[in-house]
Amino acid sequence: MTRIIMYGEIERLIAHYEALIEEANLLEKDNPQAHLEKLKTASVIRAQIEELKIAKNN
Repeated sequence: MTRIIMYGEIERLIAHYEALIEEANLLEKDNPQAHLEKLKTASVIRAQIEELKIAKNN
């Protein structure tokens, strides 16, 4: 994967991660189960972001 594509993918994942965190915060009081699911998904995306950052630097 070229660096330019990696940067774009990282930016896309970060935007998705941030949106999930915002959605989770909105759901926290009204729907705790959905809140936790959003956080779990965000956690997986965060790990993908970190993996791409490491790959980009190598």
